[in-house]
Amino acid sequence: MDSHSEGEYYLSFFTNYLTDIESFFSIYIFTFINSNYNAGIVYGSLVFMILLILGSALISGSEIAYFSLSPKQIAQLKQTDNRTSKRILYLLQKPKYLLATILIANNFFNISIIIISYFLTDNLFDFGASPVWLAFIINTLVVSFLLVLFGEVMPKVYATVNNLRLANMASLPIRIMYSLFYPFSRFLAYTTTAIERRIDANMKNAINQNEIDQAIDMVAKISHTDTTPQDAYMLKGIVAFRNIAVKQIMHNRLDIFAADRNTPFDVLLPQLIEEGFSRVPVYEEDIDDIKGILYVKDLLQYLDQPPTFQWQNLIREAFFVPETKKVQDLLKEIQQRRTHLAIVVDEYGGTAGLITLEDIIEEIVGDIKDEYDTDDDDIDYKKLNDFSYIFNGKTSLLDVCKIMKIDTQTFKDVQNEVESLAGLLLELEGKFLNKNEQVIFEKFRFTVMKKKANRIEKIKIEILE
Repeated sequence: MDSHSEGEYYLSFFTNYLTDIESFFSIYIFTFINSNYNAGIVYGSLVFMILLILGSALISGSEIAYFSLSPKQIAQLKQTDNRTSKRILYLLQKPKYLLATILIANNFFNISIIIISYFLTDNLFDFGASPVWLAFIINTLVVSFLLVLFGEVMPKVYATVNNLRLANMASLPIRIMYSLFYPFSRFLAYTTTAIERRIDANMKNAINQNEIDQAIDMVAKISHTDTTPQDAYMLKGIVAFRNIAVKQIMHNRLDIFAADRNTPFDVLLPQLIEEGFSRVPVYEEDIDDIKGILYVKDLLQYLDQPPTFQWQNLIREAFFVPETKKVQDLLKEIQQRRTHLAIVVDEYGGTAGLITLEDIIEEIVGDIKDEYDTDDDDIDYKKLNDFSYIFNGKTSLLDVCKIMKIDTQTFKDVQNEVESLAGLLLELEGKFLNKNEQVIFEKFRFTVMKKKANRIEKIKIEILE
């Protein structure tokens, strides 16, 4: 039996069974009906209850039918120019409102069925001399069984096999109820959206990054495949990627090399050769006024030009991003713009730093070295033992946590707006620390190892436990 025949079989069985039920109750109506009640009212109530069961079946099946439509079926509906297809497409435009309408209508039908069933059982049977459990079974269990079987299970089985057919059949009733229950469904959709946001926020805090990292390490150890430490590192980077802000991995403005727009050409060239960057921000007056980006490759054909050469004409437009932007979103924009560098600005529009495509990728795959990199380029820390480290003061807290293999959210409650290790000490103490001064926070002891002017350059971190 194919899927279509099976669906027809269930539908035929469902219809015949309801007919048998109607006949069965019709016999008992005229046999057991109490003389104090009108037979027509009871019989009409029975017919109305059967219609409600049919309505409940249609609504329950519609929930499966509409939300199981495949992209191919939806495309087919778009190509079919008739009212039924347009109604279905209209309903699918707001799935939350559609689901709310179906749930409200289904509950309306089910509650009505239960009320009428109590009315019928009280008038078809005399429970005066019967045990209490008999009334409970007939009023609750039997009605519930019929409601679940014919109002839930069978319609959903049929809808699974014939979703498009049932969607067409139910489009008009659902559309009417959609308009009828719109104020209620809108309120329900708004409430569920608010709850979803709250749940999502709680779920983000339910499992911290450290627990995920431990799970990855565990899987890597017990895995029978050739899983390397680099593979585990990449998995951890992918998991943490969506929570990293631009501010956490950018190059601070103090570490940026930028060219003054008024610099003569013969002075600019030695600076570019010494720094060795392929892309250089260009400013006017100060670094907070970035005018664009100079691509060094654009200068190659003009190396023999005189000092008066107007290299400013080669400046390209700069791409600015806020420091609070997520790295995951920035990567998409960089791909779309086909650029490799972005200027990071703070809330006041000043230059906070810059970030490159390489910085973003390194958050996943680790440090990337080219032929111009030296070992000194990435010596930001020194590991003394498993419990002691010496870091550069400008090292980001994110990198500190990764290197020490602790939860990346360890300092979240106290770091506020700071992102560097030196900034954390200033936040904790509220003052500039001198050399050899110490700060204890939870299980960590920070010691200032080197200071230059008002800048902390080296910090020792000891894990006390």
